Amino acid sequence: MKCLSLELGVLSVVLLGAGHVDAVGVDTRGIAEVSRPSAVFNPATGHWYELLDPATWTEAEANAVALGQSYGQGYSGHLVTINNQEEQDWLVTTFGSGRAWIGYNDVQQEDNWVWTSGENPEYENWVVIGGQPDGDTVENWAVMNWDPGSTAWNDWGPTKPDYHDTRGIAEIVPEPSSAALLTACAACTAAYACRKARCRGRVQLPVLRRLWRKCCR
Repeated sequence: MKCLSLELGVLSVVLLGAGHVDAVGVDTRGIAEVSRPSAVFNPATGHWYELLDPATWTEAEANAVALGQSYGQGYSGHLVTINNQEEQDWLVTTFGSGRAWIGYNDVQQEDNWVWTSGENPEYENWVVIGGQPDGDTVENWAVMNWDPGSTAWNDWGPTKPDYHDTRGIAEIVPEPSSAALLTACAACTAAYACRKARCRGRVQLPVLRRLWRKCCR
């Protein structure tokens, strides 16, 4: 409860300093400004998502970054980061059950799986049968919906027949407004003194996770 009260306290500070953030921490700027037939908005995260053309994981990530830039100043894009089961379910409902690249990878260090967005939601959905991930240094990139009838993740690589023509899901994130960022950063040190109580990793609201990543650690 202590962490929750601190989150809500910082959120109120963010709301006072931001003209675009609504009462649940969602940046509503994107709703009004983005007009793309292929983009789907998720109100639970405040982010936009698009299904990318078939490509390798590396190409798909580069395409997601370029797509975020195409939205204009204040937006960034990467292959999707899946924060929880609710977001996983939403992605399947929205984009179907076809195999798709996500931003999870261990390219830099074997068995150290990280998200290209830099977030660390601590949620995973690996296939249980077979003990995934199991590809060693050959399969360094994750897909969701790895097999018909399963929405779980598997590690994928060049040895797979569809490695070069798997679609990816891009996640486009509207950055907090400058006013919100400055206001939140000013309050950040005091508000997150709770990290000494080991609750830093339990920050749940997406807008606060982004603020934390930018100026609070």
